[in-house]
Amino acid sequence: FRSACRAAKLIVVVGYSFADDHINQVVGDALRFADSTKHLLVIVGPSKQKSRSARRDKEAEEKRRLVHKFTGLKSSDTNSAERKRRADALAKTVFVQAVGAEEFFKSAVTRDYFDKFFPQGEVPF
Repeated sequence: FRSACRAAKLIVVVGYSFADDHINQVVGDALRFADSTKHLLVIVGPSKQKSRSARRDKEAEEKRRLVHKFTGLKSSDTNSAERKRRADALAKTVFVQAVGAEEFFKSAVTRDYFDKFFPQGEVPF
């Protein structure tokens, strides 16, 4: 699992709550020690509210939570500039979508969908 995460250009996570510290460490290491071409796509369950703004709010909150988790920095760290730099860099590589797994696998898993995560011509499949 560790070597697959390190080698992957895109890690897609569906149905995982990020409650297992060992798995989080592997995914976090893969993101922290990669260049900006590695991405994490997290599919979380759809928002209970059906509005587009509720979905965007849920996606933004989950992204903030994951960026904080994967920066590995505590609020007691004194170098806030370094914390912000790390969080900003990681935020550019983490994408969250609030859709159901079934909807994601039936309609979103297309070449066009994944093209948006990579520069022209660099889709890894």
